[in-house]
Amino acid sequence: TYIFFLIVITPSLFSCHKEETVNISKPNISAGQAITSDTLSGSIKGTLLSGKTYYFKKDITINAGDTLLMQSGSRLIALGDGSASASPQITVNGTFISLGTKDNHNFITVPDADRKLENIGKGFWGGIQGGPESGDIIIKWTHLEFAGGPAGSGADPAVYKAGDPRYTIAYTNMNGNCILEDSWIFGSTDDGMRILSGKISIMR
Repeated sequence: TYIFFLIVITPSLFSCHKEETVNISKPNISAGQAITSDTLSGSIKGTLLSGKTYYFKKDITINAGDTLLMQSGSRLIALGDGSASASPQITVNGTFISLGTKDNHNFITVPDADRKLENIGKGFWGGIQGGPESGDIIIKWTHLEFAGGPAGSGADPAVYKAGDPRYTIAYTNMNGNCILEDSWIFGSTDDGMRILSGKISIMR
């Protein structure tokens, strides 16, 4: 009886198995209006184009409801000196997305002349600062370098006291998403990343 049962049931088990097919859909990223000026300041929204280099000497702000997108291969250069009055930050009240790729990295860094080992910890700019009402911060295949300048008047008083070194990424929206994938944080003065609230994903 047992032998007959096994002979009958075994083919039925194998006959139900089918090879699994996995399809991963590609995200549909819609770019906003291209940013044509190579110098950024004040309120910014739109798209930093692939292959282009942009500069900021003063704080730049992404307003609530707005998005700033960096296409793959774009560079954003901070022109700061490490002082509280001249270490610009990226203030994210809206959404910030940097979409570098494996073959075409993005950079948020300082001029090449300052990208030296002896400048680790000098904090030439103020990092990416996401407040309690900010949108998402999504960073992929991106180099974030030499941030951590001392907090000045534009820094969030709930996070920093005057003169405190700022984190390369700070995020405080408990309902938002902070995503960092395949990226590098290098040369910062203090923590590379500080998440006070929010949903966080860090991979590779």
